[in-house]
Amino acid sequence: MGCGETAVPQATAVSQAAPTDSPAAPTATLPPSPTPTPTIWHEMAKMPTARSEMSAGVIDGRIYVPGGWGNGYDQSIALEMYDPATDSWTQLADLPFHVNHHATAVYNNALYVFGPDDIALRYDPAADSWAELAPMPENRWAGAAATLGDYIYFLGGSGSSSDLLRYDPAGDSWTRLAPLLQAREHTQAVALDGNLYALGGRWDRGLNSVERYDPATDTWTRVPSMNQPRSGFGAAVWDGKIVVAGGELLAPLAIIDTIEIFDPAQNRWEIADVTMPVPLHGLPIAILEDELYLLGGSGLAGDVSNRGHVYSYQLNSP
Repeated sequence: MGCGETAVPQATAVSQAAPTDSPAAPTATLPPSPTPTPTIWHEMAKMPTARSEMSAGVIDGRIYVPGGWGNGYDQSIALEMYDPATDSWTQLADLPFHVNHHATAVYNNALYVFGPDDIALRYDPAADSWAELAPMPENRWAGAAATLGDYIYFLGGSGSSSDLLRYDPAGDSWTRLAPLLQAREHTQAVALDGNLYALGGRWDRGLNSVERYDPATDTWTRVPSMNQPRSGFGAAVWDGKIVVAGGELLAPLAIIDTIEIFDPAQNRWEIADVTMPVPLHGLPIAILEDELYLLGGSGLAGDVSNRGHVYSYQLNSP
């Protein structure tokens, strides 16, 4: 599918002339309304396999998307790579297991996949091959992962504990660390400025809370919450800030189309002026050279309705 554009105009107030009782009164001439500045999302090449409830990782300017749920709740073993330079997808070696609601991280130009259950895998792009790793210390489902220094951290998810799990790629080993302050699944994680962030998700309710982990002290601290609860959303780091997009609410059941940005320097979240072209949940996002990519996801709250669309938006556009 070739590139297209979706214009999402901003709302513009329209003035109206005051009514008059006199038929002889001249008709007021209104000044022309300013032309709204459209927010342009580009529709890129579709995913070969439409999926949701998956994750993604960026290696050498390309986006790798493993696993997920297909339509009809079919579990996927697909690994597909998107190249923004050519707007094209490449199908790569299948995963050895069906995975969905898993977490993905990148370390030393390799792709790591954790969950569901205790699954731990590494993909080598140079060899186009998968390797099984030491299993996770406990079964987890719908958690999140991020790379910080020489380790990969896995947080949250449904499991027997809320312990932070640290994976050492050099030793192929796991270490349990301080538990989250708030249990959360369908969550997201990012690493920024030497800290790890646990974002939103859900537990007994939808969560907008955010926690920051300091690896030097093995402690979690509450930081400002997002403006709205969201689970099953995408998150990435851009220009020293955290960007989250989309997601799902369970009460009331709804899909989210908003984007929020956290600036650590200001210590606050702001809802972006631009909204997603369509509301989606169960999607990963990626940011390359100021370009935000939304990859797949489901358009049906509480269910699977995948179209495999890929949208991009220039974050630094006026």
